[in-house]
Parts: sequence; C-alpha cells; structure tokens
Amino acid sequence: MLYEKKENSNQYLTIVNIGLVTVIVLELLFIYAPAEFWGPIKFIDSINVIAQAATAGAFVFAILQYKKNKEGERQKVLVDECRALIDRMRHTAQEFERKCVLDLEEMDYCLDRICSFAGNFDEIFRALDDDIHKAVVRMHWQDMYFLEFRGALQQITTSKLLQKYGVSPEKSLAALSQMKFSFNTFQVTLPKVYASYYKNQYVLAIPKVQKELHINGDDRNRLFIFEHLFFNDQALSDHLFGVMNRIDIRSWCPAIAALNDVIQFEGAGRDRDEFKKHWHDGDVIHKEPRYFGPENVERDWP
Repeated sequence: MLYEKKENSNQYLTIVNIGLVTVIVLELLFIYAPAEFWGPIKFIDSINVIAQAATAGAFVFAILQYKKNKEGERQKVLVDECRALIDRMRHTAQEFERKCVLDLEEMDYCLDRICSFAGNFDEIFRALDDDIHKAVVRMHWQDMYFLEFRGALQQITTSKLLQKYGVSPEKSLAALSQMKFSFNTFQVTLPKVYASYYKNQYVLAIPKVQKELHINGDDRNRLFIFEHLFFNDQALSDHLFGVMNRIDIRSWCPAIAALNDVIQFEGAGRDRDEFKKHWHDGDVIHKEPRYFGPENVERDWP
C-alpha cells in the first residue's frame, strides 16, 4: 500500500534461525554424543523437562498475547483520536476559508485552533505503530492537507496581512502598486514557483511599510508555530510518506513565508533580501519612486 511502511521482518527471521539451530544441535548431540554424555538421565526425566518447558512457554505466550491485545486496544483509541483531530482540522480550514475573507481577526482564531489540533495530532501520530492503521490515518491527513488546508491558504494575501499587522490600507495599496510598477518597468524575471514570495519580500523591504509594520510576541509565535507544524520537512517526513514531493512554504503561502523572514526566527534558514538577486533595481526601494495607483494615474507616495 502506498501510504504504508513495510515492516522489518529481520526479528522474525532471527527467531526462526535460533529455533532451527537449536533443533540441529540437539539432533547432532543425540546421534553422535557418547552414552556417557547423557549420564543417568532417564527417558521420563526428559519428558518431564519438555512438559515443564511447554507449560512455561504457554504461560509466557498467554502473557504476550494479553499485552498484544491491550496494545491493540490502545492503538485503536489512538487511531480514532487521530481521525477526530483530522476532521477538526478539516472543519477549521473550511471555516477559515469562509470567514477570514470578511474578518481579519478570524485569522488568529483559526490559526490558533488548527495549530492546536495539529500539535495534538503529531503527538498521537508518533505513538502509532507503523501498520495498516497508521497508513490509513496518513492517507486521511494528506487528503485534508492537500484539499481543505491548501484551499484555506489561498485566503492569506499580502494586503490582508499588511493591514492586520498595522500597515494602513493606503500604505498597503501604495506598496503593492510600487512593487507592480517596478516589476513591469524593469522587466523583472522571477522563478515561477517563487514569484509571489519574492514579490512579498520586495513589499516588506519598503521602508514605509517597515515603519508601520508591527508584529507582537504572540503573532511571532503564532506564525513560527504555523510554519513549523505544516511546512517543516523534518516534522512532515512521516506525514507525507508515499508522496513524491516536499512542501515549500515559499510557494504554498508566500505571504507568511516573507513575514517569517522579517521576524527571522531561529532555524528559518532563509535570506530576507533574497529577492534582490532577481530584482535589478536594487536602489529603487530606498529612493521611493513614484508609482501607479488604482486609477492607473501616476501620483506621489501618500
């Protein structure tokens, strides 16, 4: 199965090999060992030893079977809880997609909820055994991730984040207009998959945007946790098993990726000025050029 990790059968082969070696050794001793080797051992004594060993083995087997049954019950509870958390994340993503269009405050609420569910899911998912049940859970998580979650990310735009974190609508509009004007004027060529990410970096590098942008401690933690839970390769290596791709926040959610570059939290590993490698007007940002507004008429910076 695509989502299932194959179990390592080496431990079972080892047990079988030990049993075979033991049988062979005993048979060789019975055939070639001299009579003195067995000494005064009687046939009935041998039968008693075998019977006692069989009784002890049956007792051990019963204990192991009991432990296996209890572990099976535990795994079932964990699987059921994983499925419930996936449904909650799916519902939250759908709610986010509907509400954050109208209310920016809903963004914090939905991000907190989905991050809380994702953190709980990760802890339980790690406790699952790698069997068919975990494979099914992995399949449902990937469905949620590539459908509802990705659809919700489409609602996170640059203009919404700028207004949410203190930039006035006028400055936000001006910054986006400046970026578009510069992009078209200098005929900037960007890698298609990261084009939106570099454009967001450009906007956040504009001094008047930086002056008004305010991201408090709670917002920093929220954005960091969100990226770590849903876009960290190491954190998602088991979740995305069976999928031949790696998720990059710069292509899926470029606005938050660029904001986290500004925060520069430890481990981000990205350069907040990377866009300058592709943008040929390195001094444009600091010269604050004139730009084209929504009326498509040139005017001064507001």
